[in-house]
Amino acid sequence: MSAFQVAGGLLLGASGLSMLHAGEPSGAREKQVDTARINPGLITSTAIVPISLPLTTGAGTMSTITVYADSASFVGQRIELLAAILVMTVLIGLIFAFAAKLTQWLGHVGMTVLIKVMGMFTLAIGIQFIVTGVTTILQHVPLELAS
Repeated sequence: MSAFQVAGGLLLGASGLSMLHAGEPSGAREKQVDTARINPGLITSTAIVPISLPLTTGAGTMSTITVYADSASFVGQRIELLAAILVMTVLIGLIFAFAAKLTQWLGHVGMTVLIKVMGMFTLAIGIQFIVTGVTTILQHVPLELAS
């Protein structure tokens, strides 16, 4: 499980770093556009991807759930984990439903800031996973001091 924590931490950390180094939201440049020809699916995908998709799918999410499920040893903790997953599912559904409006409300600068803040949180979670995994691994390595 420790190796899984380190691997998941690397994945989350890489995702967080890429969000921190993102230049600007995809397709978010201000241009003169004929709004009658805009594809609603394109607007939705442009709004959804930077806000929530990196944290809702992929190996990082699976490793996060696996690590937390492994650490939930009591029934009460597993119920809390299930409740947290359900709450996050509802929140993500709401974000998906209002992503286009949220993107319009935030604007270019707001989306850039949001992406970088989410990247920082993602990077911090990844680093914590790595630290926890490496600490556990090192606790099982016998250390001998030369006399």
